[in-house]
Amino acid sequence: MNRAGIRTSDWMNTGGGDGFQSRADYTDPSTVYTCSQNINCSRMDLKTGASVSIRPRFGEEDARLRARWDIPFILSPHSHTRLYIAANRLMRSDDRGATWKLVSPDLTRNIDRDTIPVMGRLWGADAVWKNAFTDLFGTATAVAESPVKEGVLFVGTDDGLVQISEDGGQIWRKVDKFPGVPDMTYVTDVFPSPHDVNAVFVTLNDFHRGNFKPYVMKSTDLGRTWSSVSGDLPVRDPVWTVVQDAVNPNLLFIGTEFGLSFTVDGGRHWVKIQGGMPIIPIRDLEIQARESDLVAASFGRGFFVLDDYAALRGLTPQLLSQEGALFAPGRKARQYEEVGYYRAQGDNIASPNPPPGALLTYYLREDLPNAAAGAAGPKVVLTVADSTGRQVRQLDASSKAGLHRTPWDLREAAPPGQVGGRGTGQPAAVPAAAGGEPEAGAQGSRGGRGGVGGGGGRGFARSGPLVKPGSYQVTLGKLVNGTITPLGQPQTVEVVPLEK
Repeated sequence: MNRAGIRTSDWMNTGGGDGFQSRADYTDPSTVYTCSQNINCSRMDLKTGASVSIRPRFGEEDARLRARWDIPFILSPHSHTRLYIAANRLMRSDDRGATWKLVSPDLTRNIDRDTIPVMGRLWGADAVWKNAFTDLFGTATAVAESPVKEGVLFVGTDDGLVQISEDGGQIWRKVDKFPGVPDMTYVTDVFPSPHDVNAVFVTLNDFHRGNFKPYVMKSTDLGRTWSSVSGDLPVRDPVWTVVQDAVNPNLLFIGTEFGLSFTVDGGRHWVKIQGGMPIIPIRDLEIQARESDLVAASFGRGFFVLDDYAALRGLTPQLLSQEGALFAPGRKARQYEEVGYYRAQGDNIASPNPPPGALLTYYLREDLPNAAAGAAGPKVVLTVADSTGRQVRQLDASSKAGLHRTPWDLREAAPPGQVGGRGTGQPAAVPAAAGGEPEAGAQGSRGGRGGVGGGGGRGFARSGPLVKPGSYQVTLGKLVNGTITPLGQPQTVEVVPLEK
């Protein structure tokens, strides 16, 4: 792990063009696919740097293909060598792009856009900048395959259609009406459910016609009927993308023109994610299932990661009525030491690493009255014990109402009066966006004038030894007059070495 964070120089260029999606082979992440404008697609080997064109060619049919500048393409969840690229027709390769075949007719309405009124009238060929620097019209905007059943395919288009095939592309069924959605509204995303082959989500955006309402639709019968799950979303916040959690089917995330939101009740009530999330269009979302991470791609400000969102799976009215609760982590806690790279300088800016260790997420219904930082409290604490019940660490937690996160660095408490261990060069407090609070006595890791930093110079932080790999029980509690009263149920943190 690079202590300097994720630097601009850590990124690499995987393809040409104006900048589009890259998709890695999920069985061999050194193989990366990219597509740029005019269906210029390539396959790159990150080990050697070799790049091979895999642009589909169909002879005379090439002239009749209409593709978006940012063309949608996917790797099949059922075969890592199978690719789909969606123009006005769907293309498929079963050999990593070496050969291609067309597996659909024209899936759009095939309308001449010069016959569509703009600002209330039709415009002639002499109109200033007519059709200049714009996408072709009548193209696919989204493509997906059900992760539950192979060959169940979905294609969304810019002229308001969702096309569905249940047999790998031999027969297609057209959906051209969605309740409450204007005809020909741009389809921005299609997301087949990981839980049910018959369930699928679609987002639509009518911004081209000055309509900024959010449209999130759901079908439970493979597109034969639809219902809105837009719930109480703001009236003027159009939606670009949607994903569903693979564990809790009622947990959905959407990217909108003004940020990121989630629902824990299937779409009746939506909550906007803040805490460091800017007001920015979120055009794409991906879930890293193993880590329970949500990755959001913004329009113009890079990527944002919500680390280990597993706590959101457990948010229920019953839990929120409790005085407090600690949530089970969604992943194992990996032990590692950060490597002391030089910090980014000049225009080689860096984004911070997530806090090392275990990220502990907890909820308090109300503020703790008269909270104090002293050893006797009153305050809220997180107590860590090993498999024998021996306490290895006690962390100060937030005493404010709401959801909070506090990291445990997988170390035991330092012996009294010890000054040792290598300084991190970072403040020990969790960034405000994480909602956490520093452990008592953890400041001074930069060194400087006395304190825990110790007499200036390089600086040394007070820290105990790393715990051994194994299972640890964490309890949320109120510390009052030296006595801890548990809040909710304890949770288990599994500590493992970082995989090599």
